[in-house]
Amino acid sequence: MSDVPLPQAFVTALNRRFPWTPRFCPARMEVRPLELGLVPHLAEAALQTLEHTPLLRLIVIWGSFASVFGLLFYLTR
Repeated sequence: MSDVPLPQAFVTALNRRFPWTPRFCPARMEVRPLELGLVPHLAEAALQTLEHTPLLRLIVIWGSFASVFGLLFYLTR
């Protein structure tokens, strides 16, 4: 991924060695930020909501805790 050009002898050797492939042309890859879509925005909004409402946060935490133990009980029964 460097900008250093490849030696011409290397390129011709590759083209001779693999004639059935398309012509060898080095590609240039640009670095771009990850596009995660809507998920991070929804997660941030949910965390901000839980931050402002302690009762809802308590219900969500204990509900998750009870769900995990209920699932474990169901799977081991």
